[in-house]
Amino acid sequence: MTTFDARSGFRVLALDGGGVRGYYTAVLLGRIAAHFSGAVGEEGAGHDIGKTFDLVVATSTGAILACMLCAGLPIGHATSLYRRQGPAIFPHPSRITWTNLLWCMRHWRKPSGSAEELRASLVAEFGCETLGELHTRRGTALTIVATDLHALRPRFFRTPHVVHHDGSVPLVDACMASCAAPILLPPAEFAAPGSDCADEVLGDGGLWANNPAIVALLEATAMAKPQQEIQLLSVSTCPSVGRTRRNDRHTGLGYWSSGLRLMHYGLDAQSVAVAGMVPAIVRELKHPARVVRLLDPVLQPAEADELRIDNTTPRAFEAMEDLATRAARLNIDHANQNPRGDFSLLRDLFGTAAS
Repeated sequence: MTTFDARSGFRVLALDGGGVRGYYTAVLLGRIAAHFSGAVGEEGAGHDIGKTFDLVVATSTGAILACMLCAGLPIGHATSLYRRQGPAIFPHPSRITWTNLLWCMRHWRKPSGSAEELRASLVAEFGCETLGELHTRRGTALTIVATDLHALRPRFFRTPHVVHHDGSVPLVDACMASCAAPILLPPAEFAAPGSDCADEVLGDGGLWANNPAIVALLEATAMAKPQQEIQLLSVSTCPSVGRTRRNDRHTGLGYWSSGLRLMHYGLDAQSVAVAGMVPAIVRELKHPARVVRLLDPVLQPAEADELRIDNTTPRAFEAMEDLATRAARLNIDHANQNPRGDFSLLRDLFGTAAS
């Protein structure tokens, strides 16, 4: 079990799922960290964000970003990965027009994304390093959220910060399981090391915890020292509030399949709902706690249309970068205008972070 200094806060990062929209998360987190730390460059080149936190909890695309940060890779490395490999992983983005029917027919019996490309990209980043090896090398606790599709229950991949852990599991395998979004990628078949049981069939953690902030709080309360302040930073992939228009009243199969609308609504509504529940949970904790959910900008309908979880077009990346830039300004301004409010946590986290 990992031990921590009770004199300081217990620092936790929770990262949402959302496919290629993880690019928004990476850009936003990098801009905020760079601003408050004074690191060089817009995304804080050389700034070790992973060392800022005692625990990182992540779902789906957030799991990839979490592993990169916990491994000590700069945030700019993550944004480059999304831009470079995103189109290869999702070569045929879903549509939002009637042409999506053709897309549905094309992928009727096979996922639209490439698990082979995703695995190759992850191997290039992490090699064969396991959760246990990462924890030994870097010290940050990591929990990756997935779903057991057979038992219909949560599946967690944890570093050895707890007694029952998954230290022998490669980072690549944990990420593949957490990212296995229905329709987009196939389920991940996982054989527990040393087990004679049938292989697990695992799916995307976003099926039940797209926003893993509640999981993060539960983990933190179990790990933090008595009366140690829990400091939780939660980051979204920019839920597409504003996607629905007033004339969207014909909500049959064609509407919900178009552009994976059902999945988008399910993931985004869940993320927003959890963000609303967390403050009520915090009030019942035995630990003092400060929780910040980074603010997202108000989207125009055209921007919301670009924020599809598999949209890897240049226009989509430009939209995400612009939204992340606006979000960074919004959060920085909020922290500066309320120096004693909850958003002072941003300065406390990144102003003293190791570089």
